[in-house]
Amino acid sequence: MGERINRYGAAGILVSCLGMVLAGTAVTLGVNAAGERRERAARVESERAICEVVEALDTGYREAPPTTPTGKRIAEKVAELRTARCS
Repeated sequence: MGERINRYGAAGILVSCLGMVLAGTAVTLGVNAAGERRERAARVESERAICEVVEALDTGYREAPPTTPTGKRIAEKVAELRTARCS
């Protein structure tokens, strides 16, 4: 009878350990998912802020086009960036 109790005890310890591993894994996955959601939200906000700057620059360059070759190249690139990323 003593062996049977030891077997059940060992099985109980094994089940407890597996339960703790599964619980720890679930918590870790939940924390990672929350972190990924925060990072995604931060990227979206950053993209939005950059687009606001690009749109303001493009609007300004359209209202008062630059006259120098460098200014014209910058205005062209800003317009391309607005079309490609902020539409």
